[in-house]
Amino acid sequence: MIDEIDLKIIFALMENSRLSFSELAKSLGISRPTLKKRVEELVKNGVIEKFTVKISEKVLKRSYSAFAIVETDKPEEIVKLKCVNEVYKLCGNKYLVSMKFCSMEGIRETFTKLTEFSDSVEFYPCLTKIKENNGLQLNVEVKCEVCGRKTDDFSFVDGKIVCNLCRE
Repeated sequence: MIDEIDLKIIFALMENSRLSFSELAKSLGISRPTLKKRVEELVKNGVIEKFTVKISEKVLKRSYSAFAIVETDKPEEIVKLKCVNEVYKLCGNKYLVSMKFCSMEGIRETFTKLTEFSDSVEFYPCLTKIKENNGLQLNVEVKCEVCGRKTDDFSFVDGKIVCNLCRE
């Protein structure tokens, strides 16, 4: 079971996985051995799968995004495309595809490739990113450190668990 300390550890590591255990333990107000044990348990229980690096899209020069709904009997062909980030199977032979590109030419080329092995392609170039989620959506109830209310709708702000009513 994940508790509030585990959540703080997870959020802190998501924010900066390069923090030393000493720094992180101090910021959370717990001992280094306690932190180490909790992180090991989170890894052992599969809560934390890996520690990773997020590379800036600017450095990768992949500043164009697009989504496509592709109907095909050959999903393996979608996966082969270098620009593809994620593929989700929908109903039937439909797939939702998330892609990143270096240029508008890359978008055109990919659209052409998709039509070669697909029955239908709905292509949606992305105009603006409105929100990027860190992927953490846990079904746990915690106590807001601002108002004290119990909630399952919270964020991690300045090292504190804050209900989304107090955040606004």
